Amino acid sequence: MRLQASSSMSGLCVREEEVLRSDDTSRDPRVDAAACKRVNAASMLCVPLAHHDETIGVLKVYSPEAHHFDDTDVETLELLSDLISAHLSHANLFETEARENRRDSLTGLPNRRAFEERLPIELARAARSGPLSLCLLDLDGFKGVNDRLGHPAGDQVLREVGRILDGSRLADDCFRIGGDEFALLMPGTDEDEARVAATRIAREIRAAALGQGVISASFGIATRIDHDGEALIAAADTELLAAKDRLYGRADSWDQST
Repeated sequence: MRLQASSSMSGLCVREEEVLRSDDTSRDPRVDAAACKRVNAASMLCVPLAHHDETIGVLKVYSPEAHHFDDTDVETLELLSDLISAHLSHANLFETEARENRRDSLTGLPNRRAFEERLPIELARAARSGPLSLCLLDLDGFKGVNDRLGHPAGDQVLREVGRILDGSRLADDCFRIGGDEFALLMPGTDEDEARVAATRIAREIRAAALGQGVISASFGIATRIDHDGEALIAAADTELLAAKDRLYGRADSWDQST
């Protein structure tokens, strides 16, 4: 049951940070009598769940009988609420840490770990419901920006590329997987459609005139190869390397030119 915090006993419990007891919900102006009747709650206890001086929730206990709870019940729930609050707080902390461990701190995009976890999920889904394309995208000219303008300038380039990717329709499926390397998962997208999307993003990166106008992007596309994630990555990487080769003329000149 969800009640408006501004007009419910739960909201009052949070604001006052103390246990509240309603012995007869049909006569208590602090509760929604109709809502309580629907769930057969004739009496109620609300206990704030607080941890480190922060209220993180409310424990609500109902009874179909009026005047069911007494002071002993209140004391018991207060003790129980301390334990529940600690567990909830730890669970929230764990969830936050897990999310941060899968997020690149510089660009805000999901990182390689998130990509490696997501890829098999999308491959399994593609086996049931349609194509999956992968784009590996690499920045051209990035090493030169670091060498000439310094690493802060290079970091700014990466942030701006992250912003471009985050603003695309593929925002939930873009990952920073290396220094200036990005992966774009495209569920439900065939190779031709993926190439159109990747070309559009590469043009946006070029048009942004990053790194004093020297940054562009090369990419490689591959579409699902059975359930083999490594094969999909290898196929996209092969096309990316071929694009680099065409751009710089020689495969062994990439490091010196980027």
